[in-house]
Amino acid sequence: MVFDLGKVRTISTPLIAKKAFITILALISGFYTYLGIGFYSGHIGNYENALKILPFETEFKTNMILEGSSENDTIRLSKDILNTNDAVALAYEGMVLEAGQRQDYESMILYKQESIKRAKYDEKRYEEYLKILEETMDFYNKRGEIEKIYYYGDMALQIPDMLRQV
Repeated sequence: MVFDLGKVRTISTPLIAKKAFITILALISGFYTYLGIGFYSGHIGNYENALKILPFETEFKTNMILEGSSENDTIRLSKDILNTNDAVALAYEGMVLEAGQRQDYESMILYKQESIKRAKYDEKRYEEYLKILEETMDFYNKRGEIEKIYYYGDMALQIPDMLRQV
């Protein structure tokens, strides 16, 4: 069976439409190549260059922290992460570090609690939490603030219950 379509007409597209289409394809290709370079840089461990291209990529920032960046870089990266993603436990660890530099024990405890909420199966975090509570109680013991010692001591005694709930 053969279909007769009658007279076939060809439609010619103007040259400007062809140029616009090619330009759009080139721009899209360039954009994806640019992103690809960023992801590849992160893949090979060049996180600083990757973050220049993809500044909101949390994975690259956490990898930089894990690879042992300086304390100041850890704090800066932690703040950047928390501005875009508050579910990353490691970012709260960086904030614990910053609060520790200021000897702000209350903030250290709050940030460590947030870290534990987001990584509740990591036993190491509970041990670090206990150490922070111990440092806090020593600090207040030197200042003679007995009520605060009891308060943070009670928090330390709640750790086994926290572990049982996990």
